[in-house]
Formats: sequence, structure tokens, C-alpha cells
Amino acid sequence: MVTSCAYPGCLNLLKPKRYFSLGKKIVTFHRFPIHNPERLMLWLLALHLDINTPEHSLTVKRVCSDHFLDDDFKPSEQGNRRFLKASAVPITFLQQAEVCMFFCVFFVFTILDALTLFFLSMCFIT
Repeated sequence: MVTSCAYPGCLNLLKPKRYFSLGKKIVTFHRFPIHNPERLMLWLLALHLDINTPEHSLTVKRVCSDHFLDDDFKPSEQGNRRFLKASAVPITFLQQAEVCMFFCVFFVFTILDALTLFFLSMCFIT
């Protein structure tokens, strides 16, 4: 059975072979902290899931490493295995949207600057 990331809108799939995300990092998948009720509540809120979701349905769900900060991981002693710290909580949807918005705005202004320079150069060539 192929498991997908439980994060809203994420298309990462848990596959037998490891694969890399856009940042060239190995994507890992992490279980919900069902034995820590306080932390589980934070995970459910961050992922916009119902806080009354039954535990048995959460045992099959995973969240991929793209939705955690680098500081949320313990230093690895065994090669490329990644373990979450006990305090790790996925980045909230709002935080991720803010980061995306920053890059989208940066990209749009970069394109507009390039187009402006192109048109200015065309005016001075003729």
C-alpha cells in the first residue's frame, strides 16, 4: 500500500525507494505521536485535521520531512536515517503559505525587473 503525506495539498508518497525533494534532501516520513496526547493535538491542529480523529486511523498516516524545520531533527549517527526530536511539530499551513508567498512575490518582481530592463534596452537600441 502506498502512503501519501497527510499534510494538506502535499503530493509526496512513501515509496520503497527513497527519493529527493526539490531541495535535494532525502524525503523521510514520520508517524503521528499517538502516545503523546499534547503533541498529537498540536500535530492535528497544524495539519488542519479533526482533533477527534480516532487513534487507529492515525497509525497509518505519515507526514513527510518537507513539513518540518531542519532544527526539528536529531543529529544522525546512522548515515541517512532521520529522527524527529520529541518537541517537533509540523510547520503550520499558514507558515508554509507565508514562505511560498515570499518566494512568489520575489519571483514576480524578478520577472518584472527583467522585462523592464529588456524594454528599456530595446528603446535605446533604436
